[in-house]
Amino acid sequence: MTESSVEALAVPYDTQAADERVARRRQQLRMRLISLGITVVVMIVFYLWQGRSMSGGLFIAGYVLVFAVALGWLAFCWIGLRIARQERAEVGQGTALRIDRVGVELAGTFAAWPQIVGLAAVKGGFLRAERLQLNRTDGEPVSVAFEAMPVRPATIDQTARAYSAGRHGVDLSELES
Repeated sequence: MTESSVEALAVPYDTQAADERVARRRQQLRMRLISLGITVVVMIVFYLWQGRSMSGGLFIAGYVLVFAVALGWLAFCWIGLRIARQERAEVGQGTALRIDRVGVELAGTFAAWPQIVGLAAVKGGFLRAERLQLNRTDGEPVSVAFEAMPVRPATIDQTARAYSAGRHGVDLSELES
């Protein structure tokens, strides 16, 4: 039996989760368009059926409110689809993350252990995915969406602690809340 040593954790980019998110957002937008169409048809039918007896400001305000809510949901889904497409475009090719005894490479940016201030999980914000962020002493932070990597955040944390001799781990506190 031969022993093999693990020299590094190399995590390739994985587009599957981002592709699924885009497909889900696209389906939501389609459903909202269908819902808006049905709402407009029902409003027209109701107006033709009861329009003469229901005139006035309250009737018009009700129609405007229903139409505004439907348009608001449609706009929300459209924004979600745009954000999902943008995040899908950010998913690169090749190695997303590499952690070894020398340091960390994230999204093509390498930092040796002495240059690393910390690794942290960052909340994604409005309709965005959570990200792994590498904070360095010299330069801007670099980040990659967790969903673009087929490995769990806890695995990244344990690997960083092991290869940095316990000096660095991933601050996962943002994911807990």
